[in-house]
Amino acid sequence: MTQNWPGPSSPGDNDQSSTDNGVPVQQFPPQYQQQNYPQGPEVQGYYQQPVYGGPQQPQYQNPMPQQPWGTPQPGPAPAKKNTGLIILLVVLVVILLALLLGFGAYYFVFERSGQDSAAASQTTSASSQAQSASQHAPAGRPPRPSLPPAAQPANDSAMNNDPAGNFNNVYVGSSVTSQPFAEAVRDAYARHFLDTHEYDAVLDVGSPVTGRTYRMTCKDNGAFVTCRGGDNAVVYIS
Repeated sequence: MTQNWPGPSSPGDNDQSSTDNGVPVQQFPPQYQQQNYPQGPEVQGYYQQPVYGGPQQPQYQNPMPQQPWGTPQPGPAPAKKNTGLIILLVVLVVILLALLLGFGAYYFVFERSGQDSAAASQTTSASSQAQSASQHAPAGRPPRPSLPPAAQPANDSAMNNDPAGNFNNVYVGSSVTSQPFAEAVRDAYARHFLDTHEYDAVLDVGSPVTGRTYRMTCKDNGAFVTCRGGDNAVVYIS
């Protein structure tokens, strides 16, 4: 029997069917190289994986960092308000309100003052016309004429029962005649008398109450003047 020593073998040594003098040759398992595992305090307590000579697989690394569960994701940034435009609109509103207040104050002060001045001018004109009519009134007219029973005083002279004959006393002669309209008829008659020196007249008189103009026909009987017209308006002037 031939003994096989360890060492390089011939090409037929690994063939299990080869024999030496008809006796099978014992095949030993292949010898693996003893692996040197790392030793030291840094690896103590851990399970040591055997290191094989084959290529190692690369570990997969996640390129994106993982977010913890339940963490809210930041939303889009809120749009910035255009504060400049808002400030401009506020300034324009303030200017508009100031203009409206100024216009209202102007209208109230100046227009009211103009109306008061016009009313004062009309009153002064009426007083002047009354004095002029008194001066030009004919002499001999009765100072206490007998007026109709329906006559009611319409101005201060008639209420004070001043002497008549100068066309200053005014009376209303019907229930539909207002005192302001009676005074307006008297003023229109005084102007007509000063312009024409005529006792009878046809006058178009505006009513301060209704704003309408009425035609009045005035007749003199030597003691007082009776004016009729409009909507059954009656005015007595003495």
